[in-house]
Amino acid sequence: MPDPIVKIMETTESGRTIAFDFKLQPEIVGGENLVSVTKEPSISPTGPTFGPTVISGSQIQCKLNGTITAGVTYTLSVTVSSSRGSVMTCAGTLYAE
Repeated sequence: MPDPIVKIMETTESGRTIAFDFKLQPEIVGGENLVSVTKEPSISPTGPTFGPTVISGSQIQCKLNGTITAGVTYTLSVTVSSSRGSVMTCAGTLYAE
């Protein structure tokens, strides 16, 4: 099973750390690096919020704060730029049981 592109890294009292992983993007495979977030993380439906983003290798990591409602599927996304000027979006879903 391939690694998910959006995953929960850890859950603490202060929130859940979410990772948006760009490692399978052709630009990253080809040697580019993530340099900036051009569109902050978003979530739909609204409710939970994101904390500040951090670039860690091929990942954008941030805290997801607030209540995740059981039975709801959330769509998350973030857009970044790379060392060669490429713009990439990573999107995925989060389902709360």
